[in-house]
This record gives sequence, structure tokens and C-alpha cells, in this order.
Amino acid sequence: MSNLGKSMKNISILTAACLAVVLGLMVAPADTPPTTRPATKPATKPAPPAKPLTETEKAAIAGHDLLVDAYLKNDFEAIEANLKVTSAGIYKLSTEQRANVEYIRRAAQEQRPTWWPKTKSSANSSFQSGIWGKPLMTNYVPADELGVQMPVDVRDGKLIMVVSWRPTNVDNPRAADGALAKTLGVTKGDIGEVVVWHELGHLFISSAFSADTAYELYTKYELLYGHLQEFFADMTAIYHATPHARRIALVLRLDSLDPPYGKYREIEPHTRGANAIGSMFLSEVLMDPSKWPNVHLPPKVPETEPELKTIVYVYEHFTATWTFAEDKAMREWALKVVKTQGDQIFRSKGMIPLQEKNSFSLMEAQDREFQKKRDAWVTSKLNAAIAAKLTDKEPPASATMPGNHGTVITINGHTIRTGDQMPPRIEVPIY
Repeated sequence: MSNLGKSMKNISILTAACLAVVLGLMVAPADTPPTTRPATKPATKPAPPAKPLTETEKAAIAGHDLLVDAYLKNDFEAIEANLKVTSAGIYKLSTEQRANVEYIRRAAQEQRPTWWPKTKSSANSSFQSGIWGKPLMTNYVPADELGVQMPVDVRDGKLIMVVSWRPTNVDNPRAADGALAKTLGVTKGDIGEVVVWHELGHLFISSAFSADTAYELYTKYELLYGHLQEFFADMTAIYHATPHARRIALVLRLDSLDPPYGKYREIEPHTRGANAIGSMFLSEVLMDPSKWPNVHLPPKVPETEPELKTIVYVYEHFTATWTFAEDKAMREWALKVVKTQGDQIFRSKGMIPLQEKNSFSLMEAQDREFQKKRDAWVTSKLNAAIAAKLTDKEPPASATMPGNHGTVITINGHTIRTGDQMPPRIEVPIY
């Protein structure tokens, strides 16, 4: 190499060294002196490569999603199978996934307890059921009626009650009748399940009193007691039902809230109980509609009775799909109401606290001022949801909406909707 070449090489080495120092000064903190010696080894030891998942661990992670899917579909055989798979590798699941597994394990045991097969017996039977975490002696008589509870005897100072329902409805996979039933994929088994839990809810309340107390309630407070019974029976069904049937406990009351004939019956216990639950659920949804992606709100505020008509709209427009988060939120909402407010609701003669200091009275005459306040509150919340684009869009003028056209006739003073005028409901008698 020539002397010129050696000189150029030395200059290049010097230039590179200077550039490295400059760059080092640019990235170093202002109060940190530049490094004069390069590090001879890494500051920290590199992490070892992740250990490959075993087949058991892979199955557990995949099994979590299969477990959630089975739970939402009421597939109890798949629930049992996937609980075993996820349990084997549960230490590889996230904290949230582990919580889901344990939640489903407990919920499935409540929804299909060991005594459940007795609910479809064709013979009279007595068995120990369980409601709201408490054992309950149950005397069951199969019947053609959809569902009923009745006293049959007094023994040791207690009323002996009997519950009845159609055993052929329990776990029946056949499709239920009605346009809304088809949309939501409702089976006769869903209806049968709601009725079983509803009647057991009645029994839970009745069994809490002595014969003398029950007699006083039925004679002195018959109307109020009937309202409270229906309210708590429906709340029992909402909590204890499976995910596939849970919303059906609400939807089955549509004909009470918005009768296809006649008018809203202010004095009827099923109607008022259903209205209270609808008001409570709607207030939960309106506090944050984004948490309920499959609950639909109307595109505009109803001109009259905004709360009641919004409840009806919500029930008629549930999306067929239902997320695990939504189902869990509804079930935990029902549990919270009964566990933390149930005694207060009973002792206050049907006064129910709602969101943002609203109230609902099961007795219609005492509810009128509360109703005005709730209507104003629902109007305000709906307008906010509409502005945030969290409601349904207005259908085009040419769209044919169920219930907006068709023939309306009057028989014996009752308005009856026929043909296309009939709302899209689930066909089921009152229970």
C-alpha cells in the first residue's frame, strides 16, 4: 500500500471514530458523560427462548373459546368436556380466561343441577331444589297448564305449596311459535325452562312465611303481594336461566306490556312486575349503551310513553347473537338486585330504586309521579344516545315495518290487531 493510501485509511478510521463519538453524545442524557470504552458484554443476559407449548396447554387455550361458545348455546355435554380440557392446562390461560372458566363452572352447576331431570317427570314427585343459593323442598305435579303454584295443605304452621308445569316443555328442542321466536331461535325448551324457574321463584317467596303470615298477606295485601310475587318470580328466572333462555324471560312478557288486544292493564301483577324489570334493565342499558352491542335502541324518542315504548322496542329488536359479556352482565345485574335490594323492595311495599335517583313503584297509582320523571330521564338519555350514534338508524320511508300497517278491528269494545298489524312476538300463554 502507498503512503497516500495509508494516510487515507487513517483519515477514514479517524472520521468514523469522530462520527461515533458525535452520535453517542446525541443519544446520551445531558448529564451523562460519554462512554470512553465500549462495553465488552451485554448489560443484561438475553432471555432464553420461550418453551414450546405442550399439546395439553394448546388444548386448554383453544378449549376456553370452545367452552364459552358451548355455554352460550346451552351445550352442557360440551361444557363438561371443555371444562376438563381447560382445567388440565389452566395455568397457561390469562387471568381473565381463568375467571371465565370458573364462572362458567359455577353457573352451569346452578343452571343444570343434579335434580333438574325431575322437572320433566310425568309423575308427582318431591325433591330438594335450590334457589338463590338456598335449599328448597319442592312438591311438583305435572300438568297441562304452562305453569302455576298453589297451596294444598297446612302442616306444622307452614303452607304446603305445589308447583306445576308442562314436563313436555322442559329441554324440548322443538322451535317455539311466533316471528320473534324464529328470529331469536327460541325453543319450547327455552320457554319451559323460564317457566320452571319462575314457578320455583314463587315457591321460594311462599316458603319464607308461616301459614298465618301468608294468610295475612293474601287477605290484607293481596294485590301488593301478587305484584311482589310476580316481580321476584321473573327475577328468579332471569338469574337462574341458561344464556340461551335468559333474555326470553323478558321477551315473553311483551304481550303484557303491549297487548295485541285491549290496553295496558295497570292492575295486573304480571304486567306491573314485567314493567318494573323492563324499567330496571333499560336504565342499566341507557347508562352505557356501548356495553350492550346486541341491545337495540329506537332511532327516535317515542312521542308518547317513551319509557314503556322503548322497553317494548328493546325486547322486539334483540339481536339473535348474544355475547358472553352481555349475558354475564345481565345475570349479575339480576343477582345484585335481589341480593342487595330484594329485602328493601319487599319491606317498602314495592318501591324499586333505579339509576340516577329514579324510582319505580310496583303499584301503579303510587308510580305516576315517578313515571313522569322516568319518561323525562329516558328521553334525555335516548337523545344523548342518538347524538352519539348508539341507536338504530331510521328505516327508509318505503320500508314495511311489522306492526305499522294492516287491519285493526274492534270486538266488544276491544281493539284487536290482525294480519300484518300483529307485532312479531313469541306465542305463549300467560304464566
